[in-house]
Amino acid sequence: MPGFLAPAGSGSTARAWMAPARRAAGLGDTRRRGGTHARAAQRPGATPGRWGHQLSAVLRGTRDPNPRAHRARAEALRGPPGTGDRGPGRGEAAGRPTPRPPRTGSRVSAGGAAPPRSRPRRLRLFPSAAARPPARDPNTGACSAAARDPGAARPRPAGRAMMLLLVGTCLVAFVLLLYMLSPLISPKPLALPGAHVVVTGGSSGIGKCIAIECYKQGAFITLVARNEERLLQAKKEIEKHSINDKQVVLCISVDVSQDYSQVENVIKQAQEKLGPVDMLINCAGMSVSGKFEDLEVSTFEKLMSINYLGSVYPSRAVITTMKERRVGRIVFLSSQAGQVGLYGFTAYSSSKFAIKGLAEALQMENRLLVLATFEKSGQYSFCMSAWHPMQAGEVDVKVCLFIEGTTVVSEMQVKPYNVYVTVAYPPDTDTPGFAEENKTKPLETRLISETTSICTPEQVAKQIVKDAIQGNFNSSVGSDGYMLSSLTCGMSPVTSITEGLQQVVTMGLFRMISLFYLGSFDNIIRRCMIERTKYGTADKTA
Repeated sequence: MPGFLAPAGSGSTARAWMAPARRAAGLGDTRRRGGTHARAAQRPGATPGRWGHQLSAVLRGTRDPNPRAHRARAEALRGPPGTGDRGPGRGEAAGRPTPRPPRTGSRVSAGGAAPPRSRPRRLRLFPSAAARPPARDPNTGACSAAARDPGAARPRPAGRAMMLLLVGTCLVAFVLLLYMLSPLISPKPLALPGAHVVVTGGSSGIGKCIAIECYKQGAFITLVARNEERLLQAKKEIEKHSINDKQVVLCISVDVSQDYSQVENVIKQAQEKLGPVDMLINCAGMSVSGKFEDLEVSTFEKLMSINYLGSVYPSRAVITTMKERRVGRIVFLSSQAGQVGLYGFTAYSSSKFAIKGLAEALQMENRLLVLATFEKSGQYSFCMSAWHPMQAGEVDVKVCLFIEGTTVVSEMQVKPYNVYVTVAYPPDTDTPGFAEENKTKPLETRLISETTSICTPEQVAKQIVKDAIQGNFNSSVGSDGYMLSSLTCGMSPVTSITEGLQQVVTMGLFRMISLFYLGSFDNIIRRCMIERTKYGTADKTA
């Protein structure tokens, strides 16, 4: 039989395959007793044949690839000389070798009949753990403890559970530690009793409710607005919530978006009567909605002047005094439309987005104060203090500088200004301005706004005052507001470790939820466009 018809994977040649038939015919065994084939056959787990078959046996895991162990086992099987290289007790008579038992992996049975051919084995480069032989000691050949007890090498489920429990406990303890340390580095709350609070746009809406909330806590109020009649009405309403006879409500009529000099004079006038400003609430603003191509250019200029410059001018007028006194709060009233651009709010959203950039830059400028003492002239080196963005108190720094000149700084301290900025993002609120906005709101904008509930101005005012007192940078109302604040925080300042951890943990989840919101907004716009196209109507407001 040709060699290529021999069963694959048997490790035998054509002569080995025909050996039983030759012995039956009296031709004798023509297989070679020595040489490479004999030595390979005497090795446990190996079969005579080509080197490729031996390599296949190694890769299949049926042969131990350690050559030193092979030689030791081969010497033990050969036995003393004169036994036909068979080991003691295997020959029936001296000099007469007995037939070999069937070899491992051979397809020839003991009776000499060849078994039916089966599918050849595949060459496994990476055999499974079950097919691999047990690990043996190279010197003694004994199985290791792991091979005798397979379950001993595996990690026990109880130990794995204990490890997971330990990791979870450490994680929870770390979070609790940060939560307890968070108040130590947070800004000191501002005491409202006796404080002077200036509220622009305080004649109605959210501004008036903020003034009432501060007045309830014992603050002195200055209302700034354009309409004198509404100012007097708001003053009477605010005075009903006084807690002592010393509280005062001052009303000043001025347009905070037109002339900075007028705004500065008004602030000075209020400070002369009620003292330095401790908190400034920028609530002056308005909203106009409409498609981008339908809005006049003057509308963009008007909204930018009222919503943006109307917050810049009062803040510019009070910031110097706050830094000198090293205390103060500045609140900017933005909107949820200042966190995400919506259909119909091209002019309004842009003016509210600008407030966030102003607040972030202003917050970074108002966190450091350098106090220095100057002495004799000369050439010296000294150290100044550094400031940590999360530190509320005084910090000493290890930054060394070199001064050469007529004056030398002998003592320098770095302390925070303790002036904090808060940006509020209220949702749709039931105010007179919101009712005026609905008169020109496109249908798509109105349907998108209806996906969230309308808040009351009292609810919004309480949350803004609370966050301003604590010095929080972001102030949001409701679950939707919290989600938007976490999604749009970006590089915004963080005033507590807890707030930073919450933003890191919830960012991914909130991003997935926001995708569903954006998809629903697109569906609303698509349906409105289909309805207009179907009925052939022009764009109109609801």
